[in-house]
Parts: sequence; structure tokens; C-alpha cells
Amino acid sequence: MAIANAAVTVGTSATRIAAPRIKRQTLIVQNSDAAAIFVGDSGVTTAGAKTGISVAAAGIQSFEAMPGEVFAISAAGTTANAVRVIESF
Repeated sequence: MAIANAAVTVGTSATRIAAPRIKRQTLIVQNSDAAAIFVGDSGVTTAGAKTGISVAAAGIQSFEAMPGEVFAISAAGTTANAVRVIESF
């Protein structure tokens, strides 16, 4: 099993936080900022039909077996959130 990690800045449009990885077993997202983020596909939004999974300010969320690209968007209109990602594959 291998591990990869990254630091990503997430703003007001969907930002890719993890590339596609067929053998991904676990993806952990840490929101290191003061505003919530939403995690989902390339069309993720903060409200409506495409609302993603919320990761609270200073929160951590773990996802299992997500082989596709993963995106996030900030819940605050002007904030650039610092996000940390680690994955095993």
C-alpha cells in the first residue's frame, strides 16, 4: 500500500483536491480553515441539488473507495480555505 498527501487551497469554485486513482482505499480530507468546505464531484456546490458532503471548519472527514476525481468548494464567498488531503492506495 502506498500513501500520498497534498495541501490544496479551495476557493469559491470547485477545486480538484485529489486526482483519479483506481486503487484508492481511503481519502482523508482535513479542513484547516475557519469556514466549512463541501466535497464532491466536479460540479459540487454549497447549496441545491449538487451540494457536497460538508467538512466543518477545522474538521476532518474520511472517505472509503473513491476512485474518481474529488473536488471541494468553500462555503464562505471570499475565503480561500487551506485543505490537507492524504490517501492510501
